[in-house]
Amino acid sequence: EPNSNEKFAVLIQSVCRAYRMGELSENVRFSGLIFSQQDECAWKGIPKVSCYRDDVICQTCDMICSSFPPLQVLDFADGNIPCIECENRIRIVQIRDEKDFQQNMTKALLSEVQSLTYGVVVCPPDFVTTGFALYYDEDQYERMRLFISNGANVNDVSIRNFFFVEKKGTKHDYFQGCKRIIILEAYSKLKDLGFDISENDCTIIDRSDRRTDRML
Repeated sequence: EPNSNEKFAVLIQSVCRAYRMGELSENVRFSGLIFSQQDECAWKGIPKVSCYRDDVICQTCDMICSSFPPLQVLDFADGNIPCIECENRIRIVQIRDEKDFQQNMTKALLSEVQSLTYGVVVCPPDFVTTGFALYYDEDQYERMRLFISNGANVNDVSIRNFFFVEKKGTKHDYFQGCKRIIILEAYSKLKDLGFDISENDCTIIDRSDRRTDRML
């Protein structure tokens, strides 16, 4: 009797086959199908599939990286594909699609910078107006570094537009005037990674200044 992990792996494998056979468009995404795993991979210990290569640590993780659309493979966090690290997923994508590799890297970088987090802050110079300042988790900076070192165009116009062009319908609380509100640490790390940003583009929030804390 297959356990729940085996049954779920069978479902994922069927989706992989559909992508490989062209039965699913690359634009099709499945919410929650490739879930985040905090501990050891749930699929690594299940019985192997005879019709797939058996020289890999985990057939399911390998199958996902070899079958899902390249941009989806690059979007996965390490917890989604615990048996294959981001750097190795990048190599798989490169082998699968050398022609569009750099373009895929740039798109993956844009997707990563769009996956930001906001913190509520009190903005200078009056320290009265509140706003939402962007920042990222540490693992996201590492993923950005990997994408950039593998050819992503850090100065692509789509990335700069995301940061600094206020789109219609965007909450004004994310900008102060026409300047994006950003935590100092995030600004410094993005600058070190080579992003085309300057102090003139941003309202920079130094969290060591207690006046920026709206709870005080």
